[in-house]
Amino acid sequence: MDNNFNRIDNRKSALLKEFMEISSGKSSDDILPLLLAFSNKAKKENITFSKADIETIFDSMKKDMAPEEQTKIETLMKMASVL
Repeated sequence: MDNNFNRIDNRKSALLKEFMEISSGKSSDDILPLLLAFSNKAKKENITFSKADIETIFDSMKKDMAPEEQTKIETLMKMASVL
């Protein structure tokens, strides 16, 4: 697990670690619905993520992905920043 998670508070860190475990080995197409589900779970638990938190998530996810999957994740990040 990436040391950047140590900079995130415990509730966020636990949620992120759970997400990383479930999303491990999944394609970027499979990760998007998981990401939306975890976003909803975070909202229900009154957990918010900063832009830096989200970048940490995506950077950690990209490390285990093939280059074409990394490109998809980068595209998702760009799309999310526009919203």
